Amino acid sequence: PGATRLLRRPRAPKAAAARAAVAAAAAPGQPSSWAEVLQQMAPEESERGVRHPAAVAMRAWLRRIVVGENLCPWAEEAISSGALALVCLEEDDEEDVAAKLLAHGNLLARAKPPGDRGATTLCIAPRCKSLRDFS
Repeated sequence: PGATRLLRRPRAPKAAAARAAVAAAAAPGQPSSWAEVLQQMAPEESERGVRHPAAVAMRAWLRRIVVGENLCPWAEEAISSGALALVCLEEDDEEDVAAKLLAHGNLLARAKPPGDRGATTLCIAPRCKSLRDFS
């Protein structure tokens, strides 16, 4: 008598799912971004996508033009959240680039972005001269 019992409300299923997604994303050893997933699946191409001068120029262009001019409303979030990955191909012939893109597409089809978020991959082929000719 006189004591009150506190009742806890059951947690909503959405909240539990959100907590599980955050925990999974933060789990050690698990990739937390799309770029990290690709780094694990295609390390050489992904590394060039970070360090190659063409990739550095592409990132600057994306920030300055695409984000800066608000050409794509999702670009800034994709870049800042890690949902955008750049892959730099070393092939210098159109047919070789096409074959590598198909192989990379198959790789991407097996990949799963962290937290079931969307993801974007930009492939750059700086050595393929015919892709630079827009005439």
